[in-house]
Amino acid sequence: MTLAALALAAGAAIVLPHALRLRRVHPASAGAIWAAALGLRALAALGAVATLIVLLHPARALGEVVEWTCGAPVPASHHVLHSAVVAPAVLVAGSVLVAAWRVARGARAARGLVRGAVGRGPAGSVIVGGDDVVLAAAGLSRPTLLVSAGALARLDDAELAAALSHERGHVVRRHRWVLLYAETCRALARFLPGTTRAARELAFHLERDADRWALGRHPDRLALASAICKSGTAPAAATALAGSGGAVERVQELLEPVQRTARPARPLAALAGALAALVLCVAIVLPAELAAEAAGPPQLVHSCQR
Repeated sequence: MTLAALALAAGAAIVLPHALRLRRVHPASAGAIWAAALGLRALAALGAVATLIVLLHPARALGEVVEWTCGAPVPASHHVLHSAVVAPAVLVAGSVLVAAWRVARGARAARGLVRGAVGRGPAGSVIVGGDDVVLAAAGLSRPTLLVSAGALARLDDAELAAALSHERGHVVRRHRWVLLYAETCRALARFLPGTTRAARELAFHLERDADRWALGRHPDRLALASAICKSGTAPAAATALAGSGGAVERVQELLEPVQRTARPARPLAALAGALAALVLCVAIVLPAELAAEAAGPPQLVHSCQR
C-alpha cells in the first residue's frame, strides 16, 4: 500500500511541472522543481525495471537452470518472459553507458580546450581561438572560464565583465554538478515521455540563476542582455553564455523593469522542498519494498523429475 501511494504521488509530481507556468518563477525554485521531477522520472524507470525482475521473474531463472541441468526442455514462453524482463534493463543500462561515455568525452574535450588556450584572459579566464563570441565554463572538478578571441574583439568592457560574471556564477553555484545529475536522470528515464523537456527546462533555469548571480555583482542588465545576444554556440564540453535554449526569454526578462522580475515565492519554494522530500522518500522506500518482495518464499515453476 505504501508503494502504491508513493507511486501515485510520484506520478503526480512528474506531471505537475509541465502543468505549471515556471518560466518566470524564481530560478532556484523552478530549477528545484524540475530537478525533483527528473529524479522521480529516473526512480520510476529504475523501479519499473526492478519490478519486472522481482515480480515477474523471482524464481523462474533458478527453475530453468535446474531444468537445464536435468536436461528438461525449457518452454518457449519462458524465453519470451526472459526477453520481456531483460530488454528494458538492457535499454536502461545502454542509455546510462552512452551518457557516461559522453560525459567522459566532454571532460577530455574540456582538458583539450584548456591545454590549447592561446593565452590568459580577464578575470582568470583563458583565451581560445575562433571568431565567434564564445564565453563558457568548461570542466567538472576544476572548471575554467573560456573566452574566445572573437568575444574579446566584439564585446565592450561592460559586456565582457557581465558575461564573465555569468560564467563565474555557473562555477560558484556548482551548476555543473546539477547538469551532471540531470544528464544521469535523463539517461535513466530517456524512454519516458517528457524527460528531454524536463532536462532542457532545468538547464534553462540554471542559466537564469547564473544571470541573477551576475547581476548581483555587475548590475548592468543591458550589458548582459547584449552579451547574450552576441554570444554563439560553445565548443563541446562547455556551457555557453547563450545556453542551450531560451536565450530570447532571458533577454526579455533582463530588459524588464526590476520590479517585475521574478522573486522567490514561498508556495513554490515549499513545493520544491516537498518534491525533494518525495524523491528522497521514494529512493528509500522503493528498494526496501522490492527487497521485501524478492525475499518472499521462492516458487520454482518446474522441478527435476528423475
